[in-house]
Amino acid sequence: MIHRQMLFLLAVCTVAAAGATVTQAQQDAPDDEARIRKNIAAYLEAFRNRDADAMAALWTEDGEYLTPGGELIKGRAALKESFERNFEDNEDVRVELDDPSVRVPSPSVAVEEGTAYVIRPDAAPEVINYVAVHVKEAGEWKLDSLREADAPEPMAADQLQQLSWLLGRWVDQDDDSTVETTCKFTKHGNFITRSFRVSLQGEASLEGTQVIGWDPVKKTFRSWMFDTEGGFGEGTWNQQGDRWVVRTTQTLTDGSRASAINILQPQEDGSYIWQSTGRDVDGHPQPNLGPVTIVRQ
Repeated sequence: MIHRQMLFLLAVCTVAAAGATVTQAQQDAPDDEARIRKNIAAYLEAFRNRDADAMAALWTEDGEYLTPGGELIKGRAALKESFERNFEDNEDVRVELDDPSVRVPSPSVAVEEGTAYVIRPDAAPEVINYVAVHVKEAGEWKLDSLREADAPEPMAADQLQQLSWLLGRWVDQDDDSTVETTCKFTKHGNFITRSFRVSLQGEASLEGTQVIGWDPVKKTFRSWMFDTEGGFGEGTWNQQGDRWVVRTTQTLTDGSRASAINILQPQEDGSYIWQSTGRDVDGHPQPNLGPVTIVRQ
């Protein structure tokens, strides 16, 4: 009986002590998180300054870095050499972080998770997901482990959400003509179809269909257009600030070649402004069109 009571009391004391430790850790966590975030900022600053020594100093002596390609770099000295080589090979590269999370599950271990953007001139940013482990040594937080992996490529349907403002029925009308456009997702949402109808004096003069999709190789939106006169064409879509620039080439019914730069600028009221510049048919410049406000019905 006494033996069981002693075990019971020992268990109670152990639980109480553990509770006190967790409480203290919880109390220290905000300060620890602030110190870790300060280290994160210092790491980014050292990268911007191309300071391999300062970056390596933020690691533990035996720290490990696993690159997206599967290479394991172990130890502060090897890390420093790796940073130096990277700076030599990539002079214009920048790195930005997307508000990483920091958890402090114990008094001496913290976990950082986030997304990094590797930015190079004239190229789309490289997106990398990462998990970093920080440990406290002699009262100072150090980076002990970093695991990186290329972020999975978004599905075409996810990419097309950027153009979801096009969905619906649109009308551009004046005294002589009417242009009606209807946009919708295809099944599974991997393409957008735009059917259009041009009417003059109330009579349909031209109809056609445009299909817009995501090109995972060129990392851009592409479109293909076919009209009832037998013409066909294609275009590339790129976002520039608050507007979309569509560069098109087209083969007309008579075999001539046309090109244009169409600009679509969404407005806060749900409409968008359309204009066409740089118009050309077989090397002969054509007048610009627009700007025209297109209204959703």
